[in-house]
Amino acid sequence: MGCDCGYQAEIALKNVAVPLLFINADRPQNREEDIRALVKTLHWGRTIGTGHFNHMVMPDQVNAMIGDMLRQHFDGLPGLQDSSLS
Repeated sequence: MGCDCGYQAEIALKNVAVPLLFINADRPQNREEDIRALVKTLHWGRTIGTGHFNHMVMPDQVNAMIGDMLRQHFDGLPGLQDSSLS
């Protein structure tokens, strides 16, 4: 997670206080245990059969992961219909 661009990912990730969905590609560039050690609210997902543009190549997989995470945290909130999460 190193980048010599002035952005300090570790500090940013340690300050995440809301549910965070991290969707990795088939061959991940980030290690789950590294991210999980920094973010206590992490939901980890991985698409199968994709590379960098997993949201464009396999939108059904990505949308299912988004829906699952939203259901876990926000199910039952007024105005949030289950059908809108699929």
